[in-house]
Amino acid sequence: AAGTPAVSTAELTSQLVVTLHGALTKFYTQKNCRLNTRFVNELMRRQPGLGWCLAPLVAQHVGDGRDAYLCGEACNHLTTLLQQKHALGGASASCLLPHAALVQQQLLAFLARDGLKAKHLLPPLKLAHALLTALRGAQAAAAAPAADTFVGAIEALQLKHPEAARAGAVSGLCRKLETLAQQVQSNVPPPGSAKKANKKPKA
Repeated sequence: AAGTPAVSTAELTSQLVVTLHGALTKFYTQKNCRLNTRFVNELMRRQPGLGWCLAPLVAQHVGDGRDAYLCGEACNHLTTLLQQKHALGGASASCLLPHAALVQQQLLAFLARDGLKAKHLLPPLKLAHALLTALRGAQAAAAAPAADTFVGAIEALQLKHPEAARAGAVSGLCRKLETLAQQVQSNVPPPGSAKKANKKPKA
């Protein structure tokens, strides 16, 4: 409209990030928040650029959520974001790398919580697998220490939560994560990497 100042896309994005930041903070820390977790997952899937702007907040609540359920929801949201491989930041995973250490730190904090049941352990194990998969495909130097961290984390959770760790789905995820970590530690190339290396550029 005439006389209305133009608002740049960058300004709109900044305003949206601030709004989402406030809404997500309430979601992870307050009881009975009206924000729907499916909305957050869809946001991460459809707008991963916005998702990476919110990644530090989400990662912080992997370990600092109001309760184990909400910590798990933060894990689910980050897992969805990591699955958008086209938005990781190219071959170097430049969008992911600045947040990788924080995600690992908060995952360990979550797994160290008291009283976790099998249902609580599934989201962080899935996130650990997604994170290690993403790092393995782009940053071997960052993937190796992450693999060491997760092997130690599995051993610790099996000692701290023995009954939950023996549950079928949790046990299977632990084995899956251990296998991936061992492949990273042994420098086994990711699936499909040989095909990519041998692929001839288009004329």
